[in-house]
Order: sequence, then C-alpha cells, then structure tokens
Amino acid sequence: MKTEFKLITPAIAEDLLRKNPMNRTLRERLINEYSRQMSAGLWKEETGESLKLAFDGTILDGQHRLLALIKANVKLSFLLITGLDKEVFTVLDTGTTRTAGDIFHIAGVTQSNNHAAIITKYLSLKSGSTAVLLGSGGHSGGGSMLKNIKFSKAELFSVYNNRKKFWESSLLMADHWYTQFQRVLTLSEIGGLYAYLYDIDNDDAFTFIDSLCSGVELDRTNPIKLLREKLIFSKTNLKFKLTPVQKLGLIYKAWNYFRKKTQISVLRFSRELDNFPIVI
Repeated sequence: MKTEFKLITPAIAEDLLRKNPMNRTLRERLINEYSRQMSAGLWKEETGESLKLAFDGTILDGQHRLLALIKANVKLSFLLITGLDKEVFTVLDTGTTRTAGDIFHIAGVTQSNNHAAIITKYLSLKSGSTAVLLGSGGHSGGGSMLKNIKFSKAELFSVYNNRKKFWESSLLMADHWYTQFQRVLTLSEIGGLYAYLYDIDNDDAFTFIDSLCSGVELDRTNPIKLLREKLIFSKTNLKFKLTPVQKLGLIYKAWNYFRKKTQISVLRFSRELDNFPIVI
C-alpha cells in the first residue's frame, strides 16, 4: 500500500476512471453537487478523505469525486492510497455511503439491489427482526420480544458468496412469483421468505410459496388459500391494512397449519391476544 498527497487534474481523473474495471452505480445528483462545490471553490482539500485504489486500478472509493472534478474542470489535491486489496470495498463507507446493493454491484452480481434486499429480508426473518418490536401488550413466542437488527454490508455479501447458486435461483423464482401474485407481496418479502422456509424444508417451502402466489388448486379450507385472500384484501382495501407484525403472524400460522396438514375455516392473528407463532 502506498499513500501520497497528489494533485489530480481532469486528465489524471479520466485516466484513473479509464483504468477502473468496475464500480458502483453512479449517483448523478451527488456528482452535480460535488461539481458545484468544486467549481465554487468550496471543496476542502485537506480533510483526510482519500481516493482509494486497488492494486489493479479498481477505484474502491472516489469515483464520484473524480467524475465531479472532470465536470467542474478544476485541479484539486487529494490523499491518494494505492495498492489496496480489492476485498476492502465491502467495509468502505467513506464519501457517500455505499448501500449493500452497491457492494453487490461492484462485485459484478447481477440484479445487485434485489439480491441485497432478499438476503436482508432472509436474515431479518432468521433473527426475528422483520416484525419489529411487538410493542406493549403484545406477546412473542418464547417470551422474548422481536428486535430490529441491522446487518453489515460485508455480512450480506458473505451470505451471498456462501450460496451463490441458491440465491441466483431464488431470485429468478421470486421474480416469477412476484409477477404471478400481482405484487401483493414485495420481491424481497417473497424471496426472503422462501429462503427462510427453504432452510426448514426445501420442498415444503417451494409448494407453500408457489401455491400462495399462484392460487392454483386451493380449496376453501386450505390455510394457504385463506392467507392468500387476507393478503390480497389488505393490499386492495385502503381501510384494512395488515401491519408487518400481523402479516408475518398470519404467514407463520398458515405455514404451520400447512406443515401439519391441518384444514381450517378461519385464519386469524391478533398481536394483542396471540403469542407470536414460531415456525415449525
């Protein structure tokens, strides 16, 4: 690794960008704002913020600043760090904060934002955080409150790397189910839920999600049929909206009934009266 304070001209910036094999999706508004500051003489050069380059020329941090400098047609001095390992991009948050989707995009993952969103939802379900806090008066399975947990971008990317083929196929199926269910659930909800249930039983997970989204061959006492109707009604009726807790509670109850092969006439979940279901 080499560190130097270097004057960057538009020509040098263009050369650095030309050699850069990959980077995150551009944010035009950010480039315009940086450029405005640079043109007006408002850009501070000695802030400790650096341009970071990998050993092969990949720009790990600084793409937007270089593009803004070219647009402003100015010369500015930057702390330049070169020779870094490319993997450090998973933990870099300087400049404009990278989203998890940025990290996936930089690594060349297709549909980067969708992958990141699905894996985030999956990890949330695994940790019990998707339903957020139940609040006063609510009860959760096992006696513990459901918590909000944040996941690092490096953690999300590691989960993807450990099961690349699974996540790629899950996204393809989730995209199909999302369209088939007419966007009643979000793509990340479908993909994350499928992955979570897949870890319990892969065949049942496919049957449950596929039946829920297609609605094919479901009789009136099938818990999946009742869940599907509640989700559609909540989506289309402005006066009746399921909260995230209610939605997840109903999904988990329907899954448990489905796994037990239990036919029911009514599917209900009340956060005030019921223990939050634990999936089986």
